Amino acid sequence: MTGKKIDGTLRVAWLVGDGVGHDVMEATKLVLEAANLDIEFTSADVGWNFWCMEGNALPDRTMDVLKSTHCALMGPIISKPRDMALQQLSPDLRGKGFTYQSPVVRLRQEFELNTRIRPCKAFPGNKLNFNDDIDVTVFVENTEGLFCGVEFAAPPPRALRKALARSNPNFGPYTALEPKDVAISTRILTRPACHAVLTRAFEYAERTGRERVTLADKPSVLRATGGLMVDTALTVAAHFPTIRLEQMDVDKLAMLLVRKPEHYKVIVSSSLFGNIIGDLCLQLAGGLGMAATGSIGERYAIFSPYHGPAPRFTGQYKVSPFGAILSAALLLEWAGCESEAQELRNAVATVISEGEVLPYDLGGTASTIDVAKAVATVWTGGAPFLEDGQEAPAVDFGGFTPPPQNDDSVSSMRFGEAPEESAEEFTLDTFSIDEEPSL
Repeated sequence: MTGKKIDGTLRVAWLVGDGVGHDVMEATKLVLEAANLDIEFTSADVGWNFWCMEGNALPDRTMDVLKSTHCALMGPIISKPRDMALQQLSPDLRGKGFTYQSPVVRLRQEFELNTRIRPCKAFPGNKLNFNDDIDVTVFVENTEGLFCGVEFAAPPPRALRKALARSNPNFGPYTALEPKDVAISTRILTRPACHAVLTRAFEYAERTGRERVTLADKPSVLRATGGLMVDTALTVAAHFPTIRLEQMDVDKLAMLLVRKPEHYKVIVSSSLFGNIIGDLCLQLAGGLGMAATGSIGERYAIFSPYHGPAPRFTGQYKVSPFGAILSAALLLEWAGCESEAQELRNAVATVISEGEVLPYDLGGTASTIDVAKAVATVWTGGAPFLEDGQEAPAVDFGGFTPPPQNDDSVSSMRFGEAPEESAEEFTLDTFSIDEEPSL
């Protein structure tokens, strides 16, 4: 990942977010502060409570903080459709012109965070790994493609329908339908945005010693936009003669990832395809609780765990902090602290492989904070977190007994499932309508 080499104090905006963001961000700060790095944290407000009480989920004062820092670490965010958001707005603010906008979307736009990086590495000892050899990083164009937001609900404007019928004969069959039965979403790609995400992918491959970059698209069907992505990839690849460009249809790549995921090291794609492939890779590499992500622009970057806020578990310190901690490692790498970032990842790997202090989703019973303490101890070379023969402190799961590490129900869990014996679903693998994945 191409980032910035920060001279002097690294200024980080600290955005706790919603729900279990409070738990995992507290754990992550514990880890970072234990290492005595030259980092200055500035807390700022973001999330659902600020929408409800102020009519703005991303207050102007928070934007001022972000503009005064090098980067941000942010917890998960609750986001809801606009009609639901208006219903939950404080009564004294209703009818005063407030309109809900997702802070995640606004941050992408305000800071032009056009590249999302999604490392998907399997840590040995995690029973959710498809295999232990997976180490793939997915680069996703973050602002264009089908995420560009240029859509037309049914019925689309008459002038648009006429223009499409005149300019492209493939639209002809749709003119026979009732306008109320037609909706249009556009896939817009630009050469500068394609060039930016492809360049970051190739630079990362070169810096980390990876020999191949795989471009995932569907140019055989999406000839215009897919063709532009491929053409730009060939141009960028010409500047990296030691890195091989591999072009692959996205559907074929999904099939091959399930068959042999360790073959792939760097994947780059547009917004929708990239997020689908990224989600597949993160599940193969240990599950949602391990997933970190960074959204990167030319002048700023925001890092966060990929899981949702799971508000029903707020303050219970039951969830895994690994996604947030690995997001902090990604931040350090972007800031030029590459050795510290790798040491932090090594500490996470050690805690997982030893298996003494693990959160629920990895088959353990340790609390969010105790897992963070274990990582901090290994990272800083401090005293052992557990003395010989001492068991890890367990979390009170309120009558729900997590499965033991040798219980195959852990490794067989799919998105949104809990083991059959559970009285209550306890997993980060579900996004409901009020939970938004990270940047």
